Amino acid sequence: MSDSSNENNREDPAVRAAQIDKDSELKASQTAAGQRQQDEIAGDAAVSRAAHRDVAELVARNEAYNRHMLETAQKNAKIAAEKAKFPFGESSMLHEELAAERKTPSSVTFGLAIVSLLVLIGLIAGGLWYFSAHNSANSTAVGITSGVTPGIISSPSGAIVSE
Repeated sequence: MSDSSNENNREDPAVRAAQIDKDSELKASQTAAGQRQQDEIAGDAAVSRAAHRDVAELVARNEAYNRHMLETAQKNAKIAAEKAKFPFGESSMLHEELAAERKTPSSVTFGLAIVSLLVLIGLIAGGLWYFSAHNSANSTAVGITSGVTPGIISSPSGAIVSE
């Protein structure tokens, strides 16, 4: 009997339509479940990509920080090596440079003072020569041009008396 009822169900169009509806609902639910699963996988992949991006960003920051620290350590080592070259420190080096700079203007000032002194001595010597040479010539010239001859004295009355 079950065979005959099964045959009747197959041939009955209402049962057949219900069976088709059931099958389509089953396929739709399977498709929806598959879509949800794909969406979950895509979401997980997006989260995974974001997590990988965050990790890569942290690694890059860490590498940049380590590179900066290495450069700073190299600079500090270079400064320490430069300081080791000068046993008394940088201030003594600057002091020596300052002393050398002071010595140069002192030499120039001394040279200028010597030249000025020589010029002054030359002017004094020239002046002495000039005035001594002209005074002796003037005194000789005055004696000649005054009209006074030796042995002749003029009196207040105007008469010439000879000695």
